Amino acid sequence: MDGSQPRPVPRFLRIGRSDAPDVEAAVIEAAGAIDLDATRFVLAFLPDSLDPLRATERLGCHLDGVPFFGCSTA
Repeated sequence: MDGSQPRPVPRFLRIGRSDAPDVEAAVIEAAGAIDLDATRFVLAFLPDSLDPLRATERLGCHLDGVPFFGCSTA
């Protein structure tokens, strides 16, 4: 590259969030905000109002095989 063309800015971090009170809606909304094809890992913070087992199951379904780790904000 000769310096005349700007380099594309790499995207190292994307944030997907939701205020939905229901696990399914929250996961769909948050996962929909990130480009799963360019994502290598997801870190999910869950409020204690969401069922962590159900959230884990739904994240696994909606992240198309992208590895994830979740923790509660409680």
